[in-house]
Amino acid sequence: EVCTDGGCTAGVPSGEKEALGLDLDWQGRTYDRFSAGDASHVAKAAGAASGSLEAATPAERMKVVLVVSGSAAADAGALPGAKQTLTERGTTVFGVAVRKADAADAASTEAEGSLKGLATDDRHVAGVPMDRLLDFLGDLCDPASQFGELLHAANAAASPTAAVGTLPCQYWGESDACRADGSCVWAEDTGPCTNAGGCKQLNCLELSTKQKADGFTCENCKLSDGRVKCRAGDANAPLVGVCMRGDCGGLCPGDCLFADHCAMTNDQPAQCVEKICDLPEGECKEDTLCVWNTAADPAVCEPDRCKKFTQGACEKEAEACKWDDRTETCVPKDPDCAGVADEMECVTHPSGKCEWDCSGNGGCKTAVCAFEDAGSCRANGDACVWSVDVCREKRCSGADSEGACTTDPVCVWDGATCAENVCHEHQTEKRCGDDAKCEWDAEGCGACRPTPCHEQNPTEAECGDDASEMCRWDPAGGACVELLCEDFNDPALGDMCDCRHNPQCHVDSGSGQAVCEDARFQSCPDMDVMVAFAGGCSLGERFQKHPNGYEAVVGSMREWARAVPLTGEAAKDETTDAGSGNL
Repeated sequence: EVCTDGGCTAGVPSGEKEALGLDLDWQGRTYDRFSAGDASHVAKAAGAASGSLEAATPAERMKVVLVVSGSAAADAGALPGAKQTLTERGTTVFGVAVRKADAADAASTEAEGSLKGLATDDRHVAGVPMDRLLDFLGDLCDPASQFGELLHAANAAASPTAAVGTLPCQYWGESDACRADGSCVWAEDTGPCTNAGGCKQLNCLELSTKQKADGFTCENCKLSDGRVKCRAGDANAPLVGVCMRGDCGGLCPGDCLFADHCAMTNDQPAQCVEKICDLPEGECKEDTLCVWNTAADPAVCEPDRCKKFTQGACEKEAEACKWDDRTETCVPKDPDCAGVADEMECVTHPSGKCEWDCSGNGGCKTAVCAFEDAGSCRANGDACVWSVDVCREKRCSGADSEGACTTDPVCVWDGATCAENVCHEHQTEKRCGDDAKCEWDAEGCGACRPTPCHEQNPTEAECGDDASEMCRWDPAGGACVELLCEDFNDPALGDMCDCRHNPQCHVDSGSGQAVCEDARFQSCPDMDVMVAFAGGCSLGERFQKHPNGYEAVVGSMREWARAVPLTGEAAKDETTDAGSGNL
């Protein structure tokens, strides 16, 4: 689905940051509408994206489709046909399977398998931890990265005279090539590389994840014609096995309901599980795991959740159940959260009642404020606060010194009292990203915190207009925000001298005028890129430090779109080479 609201791109290539931002805002708002019962259907989306590129992209520009997914495609059988169409249109297709942890899990492994059925070839697919997605996108045009090497090779093969970005100096591997580039000089040996993993043979560039996975070492590789080239070295190590989920565990809610042997639990979050009490009355009453629920119409056999016990019987089942005085019902006993050592297992505990201690102590604990309604939350007002439709634990108020206060990363000391930072009320990544003064911090437990610029310069007077600080005041957001390289194109914020003095920026003169761009993208060829990311229920789950994977993808895409050098062209049926950017 695409945004067709006023100002959006309507699925047509656009070089305007504002239009792309509106697209991503719409995607963030509408996720709940189309995710509840759908798995990922990739072929149609990729075909539509390619169709837009086919209609709009002139021959001298590359056509690229990037697909981001977190689970297997529901339409795997349609992918070969879609791939053939994309190939015939001359479209280069990349696939990114986002992971919930650093290591591959069953869902991301399945996603990679599906994407390989659509991508240009297997090398055009990568498994990427969610925390690294933005960095991975930032390396898209880097000739030494997995996708960057393939992107430049495809561009050169399609059109040897096609426009390409300028290479950073470190990609020249000999003095003559270096000096031939007017922006570079050849210096004497400066000693060993200071960056971990840097290769002396590559001007201290690091091998890409793909090159390491293929068994290459620094000694196997060299710089040649601005590219990292490696000979075959060690054989690839075999993949270790993974624990495969059952058939039901891999289904989204909508598909689970139509699987005879599967059922959704009543837990929060709900899960699709194998049916264990799908029994007639007689067998149900004999099964110790089940209870015959006569309150239902018609009566039905259900898993026993302690509900049938009176107070006396409940207390006898102390290992599994407990009596709740507030509701006067027998309920499942709180889980042994303290016995869970792994942080990811803690925050994804099936009970929904465990949380990781983010106050600096670490460890898994029973959630103090796991209430879903405002009334229950406020009834526990000494420990909890209802904020922006979420019940959360009060933090910071118990600290009486600066040392005790700053132990908790969400707390700030104002000289006399300890209080939560101005962004902590945003408990979701989307709400955090909508506030100009805030950013999602994927370190620690994952939380919303002030941006470095706003934390150091919370007022307009403090923020100022000193370009050396890489901060500027945003009147619309009322916040001190990061100064982007493209901001130096605004005479009120800087000039090309400021751009050249900043190592993160690069002056591009390819369009006939000097333009400041993010240096990470100076190697980008001229191309039109369409991005499709999955709306299936799997991305709505937790991914590393991100409570909602879909919001994390949208946030990463928003930051990427802000940084890439765009042409500035409005969305239309045919793009041109006009404009100052590459994309």
